[in-house]
Amino acid sequence: MVGSSLSSGRGGPAEFSAPVGAAVRWTTRLMVAVVVAITIADGWLAFSGLVPGPARWLLLASPLLIAGVLSGIGWYSRILGYRLEAGELVVLRPKREKRISLAGLISAEVDPKAMDWSIKTWGNDGLGAVTGHYRNRRLGAYEALVTDRKRMVVLRWPERRLVVSPDRPEEFAREIQIRAQRCK
Repeated sequence: MVGSSLSSGRGGPAEFSAPVGAAVRWTTRLMVAVVVAITIADGWLAFSGLVPGPARWLLLASPLLIAGVLSGIGWYSRILGYRLEAGELVVLRPKREKRISLAGLISAEVDPKAMDWSIKTWGNDGLGAVTGHYRNRRLGAYEALVTDRKRMVVLRWPERRLVVSPDRPEEFAREIQIRAQRCK
């Protein structure tokens, strides 16, 4: 289970959970509210007599399509946790894992303001998680795999930046630096 204790001295796997922060929770709630509002509006229009009969089915089906797409995005975007294995960071996602080599890692720094003033170039701004590619003046181009903006850790390689949000950011930063040193 994600969230087990560290094993830095032994080199075995160390797991960290990915708690969902307030911004992700509120973004997800907002999207649910939008779908509910669209459903109510479409239902009212469909039965108001303002829309011709054949178009009613489209009004009634569109919120289901929107809800399905948003649910899929939210589920697929989630981050369940982070695991440090020998020489790798494993980002745990639904039905898959993303493996990132620690070779060449320069630093791991706790920075709750890492994503401030960022511009999204591609990604998801908070439905289930904040994931994708972003850019700001401090980090340049970077990838985000974040669930809580208050727990962010910036990982730096010579040509890459990654922002993650483990439950214990200070322990995570120390542990990942120890493991990166072993990769040299």
